[in-house]
Amino acid sequence: MRIGIVCPYTLAAAGGVQAHVLDLADSLRAEGHLVSVLAPTDGAAVPNYVYSAGHSRKIEFNGSVAPIAFSPTAVKRTRDWLKKGKFDLVHIHEPFSPSVGLFALQLARCPIVGTFHAGMSLNPIRRMFRPFLRSWARKFDQRIAVSVEAQKTLQIHEGLPSVIVPNGVWTKEYETATINQSWQGTEDLPVFGFLGRLDDQRKGLKVMSAAIKQALAQNPKMRFLIVGPGQAKEIREDLASYPQVEFLGPLYGEEKASFYRSITAYVAPHTGGESFGIVLVEAMAAQTLVIGADIDPFVPVLAQGKVAMLFPANDSQALADAILDASEHPQKVKQLALAGQEWAKQYDWQVVTAQIMEVYQAALRKAQAKNPRMLEIITNFYTGIKPWNA
Repeated sequence: MRIGIVCPYTLAAAGGVQAHVLDLADSLRAEGHLVSVLAPTDGAAVPNYVYSAGHSRKIEFNGSVAPIAFSPTAVKRTRDWLKKGKFDLVHIHEPFSPSVGLFALQLARCPIVGTFHAGMSLNPIRRMFRPFLRSWARKFDQRIAVSVEAQKTLQIHEGLPSVIVPNGVWTKEYETATINQSWQGTEDLPVFGFLGRLDDQRKGLKVMSAAIKQALAQNPKMRFLIVGPGQAKEIREDLASYPQVEFLGPLYGEEKASFYRSITAYVAPHTGGESFGIVLVEAMAAQTLVIGADIDPFVPVLAQGKVAMLFPANDSQALADAILDASEHPQKVKQLALAGQEWAKQYDWQVVTAQIMEVYQAALRKAQAKNPRMLEIITNFYTGIKPWNA
């Protein structure tokens, strides 16, 4: 198939949606499909299958800052991309964010699949645009939600059904990551890690900071590694007198995988605003225990606590107790880490891509019912014969 994938956020910045789009493109290409990605790039080095939508601008969106492309140039480039691509299907991610996804939704003349990542409340802006969103949503032949929270957002606020297909992870990369001895935890000196944007209150570093002090007051033989971009000046100053705490800055790619693989446990003290929790899957895939807040999106990813340790969100003392529990029971840590790694396999990109392909098939069938010309594409799709000159 010729598949066009739209990412609303700039590929010059790290983010869950951006990573999802690029990983999906790589997975589909590995299966022999011709894939092109449309996204703002801001001059960043990107794979050769990316078609730049130009520069982005940062706006406040869903409790965060979103680098989106919303300009006449972006409209023109979206139109050019669709014309050159001659896609059999277009897959738009976060299509209701104010970016190139909205343009592609209006301009595409082929089957359209939308993936909704965010779980969000019905804010005044979304309420104002609800009639338009519902009208635009009729253009989708199929809708995907990456989590129950994202599905609820679509169903409750927009009245739109969707099928859940989770985020994916290349689990092998985490299973086989190199252990960094300077980060490695031991039974005598366990290492607990945090990874997230330090200045984003939703990531819970403030809760983590309080728990660190409470835990160290009872057992000083532990280390804490804080990973992620940002300053968090007050928290750094608050923890400056604790030699067991180290700020490593942001880590990406192999270094991030090595971080997960090396530490005793990954702590996810998030306070809300999440839809899925891909970091949980990454840590589990690395055979690392997850100690996670019991916010609604995390609980199913962590199998209701059967493969991880859950604690009440925003409760630093409960988190400190969980950290102490892990430090005192290494066999429990090992058992949960092994269970988590096995559980994470369902999120491997090979599994997730197969589920997305099923959605593509449903979209093509629906489009064919409206347009008999789609029959040839569907037939070739099922038989693996490309309907174009590759």
